[in-house]
Amino acid sequence: MAFLFVAFNLIVSRLLQLQVGSSLLVAALRCMAQLTVVADILQNVLAAKNMWAVAWITGMFLSILVHARLRPDT
Repeated sequence: MAFLFVAFNLIVSRLLQLQVGSSLLVAALRCMAQLTVVADILQNVLAAKNMWAVAWITGMFLSILVHARLRPDT
């Protein structure tokens, strides 16, 4: 389903000559790669049933969130 959405946007970009097709495709592939890595990490951590590992991962995600919010806009 997501592939159809990206393909539709690629077609519209080409028809309207927006020239954003390649960057859209790169962004979609990058998103898929990042989500795959995060899902694999979370699956392994939660499968271990280790409270400290889950707490550590939660803390890491929260620290990344805080760091991203405090970063100045560029």
